[in-house]
Amino acid sequence: GAFPEDYYNNWVLPGNSNLRGYFDGDYAFKRSLAVNTELGLPFWVPRFLKRTLKDRQLYLFYDAGTVLDTRPLEALPSELAASLGHAYFDSWFQDFGVGIKIWVIKAEAPLWLSHPELSGEDEKWAPRWTIGIHTLF
Repeated sequence: GAFPEDYYNNWVLPGNSNLRGYFDGDYAFKRSLAVNTELGLPFWVPRFLKRTLKDRQLYLFYDAGTVLDTRPLEALPSELAASLGHAYFDSWFQDFGVGIKIWVIKAEAPLWLSHPELSGEDEKWAPRWTIGIHTLF
């Protein structure tokens, strides 16, 4: 409701809801709810690099989200919608992975997806990765 419905495509990106594991999905839901969590980990670097790499983070992440659209199949390509069905969207979509940030470069590896079919994949556990500047989602 924050943006007029005609402009949703200007704001919604593939993989919406900030579910990092579903970043390459071919869909554009208009309403969703997501919870994102990160757990920082120790990130050891040699003493001589501590000044250079003072802006560094290593973390685990977990995301969970659900689609709030009343007709979620409309946001999918027709062949994907036919294979999934409406009941598919009654559950929460989840992902888990590891991320690293050094200076302004951020890389994340979503290792597990609860519903890989939504991104056109078969395996729940698989190597996936994204790279961005400052932020990824």
